[in-house]
Amino acid sequence: RVGIPSTVMGSVSSFMFFLLNRLIASFSTTALAVFGIYNRFQQFMLTPMVGLNNSIVSIVAYNVGARDKERIMGTFRWGVLYGFAVMATASFCFLLFPEVIMSPFHPTEEMFRVGVPIFRIVGFTFLFSSPSMIACSLFQGLGEGFYSLFVSVARQILIRVPFAYFLAQFGNLSLVWFCWPISEICSDLISMMFFRRIYKRKIA
Repeated sequence: RVGIPSTVMGSVSSFMFFLLNRLIASFSTTALAVFGIYNRFQQFMLTPMVGLNNSIVSIVAYNVGARDKERIMGTFRWGVLYGFAVMATASFCFLLFPEVIMSPFHPTEEMFRVGVPIFRIVGFTFLFSSPSMIACSLFQGLGEGFYSLFVSVARQILIRVPFAYFLAQFGNLSLVWFCWPISEICSDLISMMFFRRIYKRKIA
């Protein structure tokens, strides 16, 4: 019950990137190379969120046992605040310095043309990421791993991938990247719905 959701959540990102790699390769090898660069930098920028999420899971779980509602909610509030600060920093870097971020890879003009839109569109999306990511940690700490699993799968597979394939039909690669803000906003709404349900049932 605890291990299966965590296992699946660990593989969701890899499966999503596998599907999107196949889609983006249909545009050009340059687009695929740029997407690989973005993926590496995204993983680097998200590393602080991994540490924050792991801490939240532990603190929430301890305080469920202690029946300390205030600490559970305080952890969630501070988690969202710190998470937003981390993701806003990542967004700032991606929005303002995409050329600098790509420069170590000796990009061509074509790579800049393809890469700058993805870094800026997806970088802006980071501002919407922290609520659902922190909510997933809260759900896991409360012993509701399947809520976290559903939010993660919905964001990365059920929403992002179909929208990416739909937007690709217009023949404009830049449109494909808008699947990120769509999926993040939808996952925030799903997380809010689950939070209200779990708050009434397990916290209040």
